[in-house]
Amino acid sequence: MTPHLIVRGDDMGLTHSSTAAALECMQFGIQTCTEVLVLGPWFVEAAMALQVHPQLDVGLHLALTCEWDTLRWRPLTSCSSLRGLHGELPQFITPHSAYPGQSLKERAWQLDDIEAEFRAQIEWGLSLIPQASHLSFHMLCQQLDPRVEALTTILGREYGLAIPEHERDLQIVSYSGAHRTAEEKRLGFIDMLRCLAPGQTSLFIDHPDQASDELGAIAHIGYDWVALDRTGVRQLFLDADVKGAIEQLGIQLRPTTTLQAAPTGTRG
Repeated sequence: MTPHLIVRGDDMGLTHSSTAAALECMQFGIQTCTEVLVLGPWFVEAAMALQVHPQLDVGLHLALTCEWDTLRWRPLTSCSSLRGLHGELPQFITPHSAYPGQSLKERAWQLDDIEAEFRAQIEWGLSLIPQASHLSFHMLCQQLDPRVEALTTILGREYGLAIPEHERDLQIVSYSGAHRTAEEKRLGFIDMLRCLAPGQTSLFIDHPDQASDELGAIAHIGYDWVALDRTGVRQLFLDADVKGAIEQLGIQLRPTTTLQAAPTGTRG
């Protein structure tokens, strides 16, 4: 039996260059789906680009946090229990020693606020990207609490959007070994490919981007190598050796839309 692999690229719309990288990696590389950050500063540009390519598999990437120090976004709703003193979202889901008090778990968040914010992001996303097939969650924010996880299931069904990570038979995979540099990524990814089980559908997630001054200015404490990391992912997704390994190992690349039909919802 053939191994199946979904190659997902997250954070399209974070930077101007992320849109170009996502389109490049999906059209000429191994990336099979892209996750658009609905709160991202370049979301509208990303959505406009995807309108020209309705055949591409797109997920709405919902967020309750913004981890960056100098690049910030705000929620779409008032959601007072999620906001800080100046209306900002917290930087992390769980407590971070370098950012005391800046996690969602340290705030008295209300499920009603999370539901309203998720709904606003879904509806804004669908209004500009009607072909969106599924939901995904920035920084794994759906794992904040079992009630939030249950809420995402309800919203997915209501809006007719699948949640791939909820698929019981889907295996999440990552690099084998170190993966800081582009070369380490290439070797670690190919090693991972060799371990994919026949008949198993696996999901690989990373964040491709193109080199730009904007990307180079984004960081937070503990992750100051964002540009090196994300440009390396782009190289990986376009790499000829990686494509050759996929072909040699008989691995079939798949979009998320092949997992299952999107649940029936309110979309016409």
